[in-house]
Amino acid sequence: MTPHRFVGGAVAVATALLLSATLAAGAAGVAGQSVSFGVNGDYEFPLSSTVTAFVGGSLRYTGNQRAEFRIDPATASVDPDGNLIADALPQRKIGDYATIDLRAGAEFGQFTLEAYVRNLTDARGITSLNDADNLPFGAINAAYIQPRTIGLSLSAGF
Repeated sequence: MTPHRFVGGAVAVATALLLSATLAAGAAGVAGQSVSFGVNGDYEFPLSSTVTAFVGGSLRYTGNQRAEFRIDPATASVDPDGNLIADALPQRKIGDYATIDLRAGAEFGQFTLEAYVRNLTDARGITSLNDADNLPFGAINAAYIQPRTIGLSLSAGF
């Protein structure tokens, strides 16, 4: 077997377009773009006639985002048609983050042994923020990405 190299990637651009009907319903949003991308690379090489080794890595970036639409509960009321009327609050900003993953292993027969590190730099990226009605003092819920994870996996193909 000769060594093989693989490099791949993807880019995503999300463009928000807010319509006047949405804004009239009490949502306060911000039009704009969010950019995310990922790049990965892998290299395979023979260790013997029956064992193939591999090493690889990935870099993923998630750009700045906005959290959920929010309303001011102090101004909330319901009109005669049953529609909620309330003043809009600004959306919270969610910062960008990047993660790096590394992997190395070997394939032998139907088995693959892989060692990996996910989120090498232990980035504390946030994926969502929302109001926590059941928490005191105006606390908010935040969902974080998986922290640094170091592992070993053994898989078998059938």
